[in-house]
Amino acid sequence: MSSLIKSYVKHGVKKIGEGTYGEAYRGEDGVVMKIVPMGGDALVNGEVQMGPGEIRSETSILKALTALRDHEADENAKNFTDGFIRLLDASVCRGPYSKKLLEAWDKYASTGASENEKPDDLPSNQLYISFACDDGGTDLEHFELRSMTETVAMLFQIVVALSVAEEASQFEHRDLHWGNVLIKRTRTKQKRAKLNGVELNIQTSGLDVTIIDFTLSRLTTEDGDAFCDLNADPELFAGPKGHCQSETYRRMKRVTKGKWNKYCPKTNALWLHYLADTVLEQKDFNVTAEDKQRLVAFRKRALDYKSAGEIVFDELFSGIWTSGKKN
Repeated sequence: MSSLIKSYVKHGVKKIGEGTYGEAYRGEDGVVMKIVPMGGDALVNGEVQMGPGEIRSETSILKALTALRDHEADENAKNFTDGFIRLLDASVCRGPYSKKLLEAWDKYASTGASENEKPDDLPSNQLYISFACDDGGTDLEHFELRSMTETVAMLFQIVVALSVAEEASQFEHRDLHWGNVLIKRTRTKQKRAKLNGVELNIQTSGLDVTIIDFTLSRLTTEDGDAFCDLNADPELFAGPKGHCQSETYRRMKRVTKGKWNKYCPKTNALWLHYLADTVLEQKDFNVTAEDKQRLVAFRKRALDYKSAGEIVFDELFSGIWTSGKKN
């Protein structure tokens, strides 16, 4: 692992987040690494380590979504979006956990933010997969939204990214909680996307939004369907009643009927319902009573949509985008 760290961390490193299966670190050189133990017998945070098949699936999804960014340079491309994180490299390594990363892990844990077990007791011959990606910014949980305009712009960028990926690759995220939405401020007033040949010009309101973490996602590739069998993790559906994230997993199971290989884009709409609920209940920003009611109404409508693609035309986003030529 030490040689891998040297490749992407020239200077300091900071732990910035964690998931059930791994840890995320940011180097000072603008690269974020997701480090995931794989294929071993030791439990990770009480869970069985991800196997080679699951790793292949996530890697395939990351590569396909990164390709949607690259399509912007292709005038003949039917679909493109920069709404998903760019994969720079995926590498497998073996060895003891990096001391530099463990120091960063301890510093993160000292803030009380960590729920994971420290990865220092994993075997010295442990295998890891490392995903090196662009730095997408701060997650929605910790990002300060300042206005209704920013909130709507943030939601719409997510809607467009999901819609493009639905059209291009029958994509479902299936775990789009507020830790998997990254935001950073930008001076760029508009961004472009293309959906089924139609160019979209999107007002950013000064935000650049990126979706991450495709461990539970589903996507169709030339080689078949890449997906995670969520039936193997019954605890995912056992969260507290009335908790929106927990209810979203259960809603997904109902609409998919537990057939996780099948394409069911309504799951994306369910997560957009969750995100609307999250900004209403968990985020504090300047909003009038009228605008808050608009968000409440959207939260309700989102449950009735069959895909993110349908939500592009929702009244909440009227005036935030225009369409151009179709090829």
